[in-house]
Amino acid sequence: MKQGVAYAGVFAGVYLIFVIAGIPAKLLFNFVSLPKNVVVENVSGTVWQAEISRLATPDIELNRVRAELSPWSLLVFDPAVSLNFGDDLLPGPQGEVVVSGLLGSLTLTDADILMAANEISRQLDLPVPVSASGDVSLKLDTLVLDKPFCTRARGRVSWPKARVAALEQNVALGALSADIGCEEGALVVTVDPKNNLGLTFSAYLRQGGKLSGQGYLQPAANFPEPLKGALPFLGKKDVQGRYRLGF
Repeated sequence: MKQGVAYAGVFAGVYLIFVIAGIPAKLLFNFVSLPKNVVVENVSGTVWQAEISRLATPDIELNRVRAELSPWSLLVFDPAVSLNFGDDLLPGPQGEVVVSGLLGSLTLTDADILMAANEISRQLDLPVPVSASGDVSLKLDTLVLDKPFCTRARGRVSWPKARVAALEQNVALGALSADIGCEEGALVVTVDPKNNLGLTFSAYLRQGGKLSGQGYLQPAANFPEPLKGALPFLGKKDVQGRYRLGF
């Protein structure tokens, strides 16, 4: 008798999952209150497999967002959604990521994202106008967001063929990379000090979107010659020959 009740419960649970997953994705968005600065266009498909033609905020734009809900994640009451986005012919980043922990600690895993370096440079407050070329790669093993903000993170950012145009000069910067982690509740991105710029820098993202960063630029033998003319814009160097950076 107990075994029959258990089978019935499992059947009912699976049936309910399929019913929920069959709901049109567009209908679901009618019950979701999005921030005013978030734009969602052309939602199609079902909760099980949905597609959004464009999802944008003032800082970033995602095109051709495809979302697939894992049925097994519903059985363990931890909904997980695989996201795939981007297109070679459309602006914005391309990549994939698995999002889970929607009912608790938001978790991102297996992220593999490619973004044009110039899209990032346009959002930075730099002392001189700069345009960048090449692609920046983000590979994120895991990121868990909970109180106070970042509880666990492991990943890496790389810009293998870094190049910028500044002060009417095209400058090859060499390879740049950074590690992603958590530090005292903040998400931190730390630049690998093995680079041609002599750059050491850490950027911190805290609860509420508070962003800060600090580090130094210490030009050495491999420092790009065309950029030396921009060094005075960074202020005075210290006794160790370093220019302090921060925001």
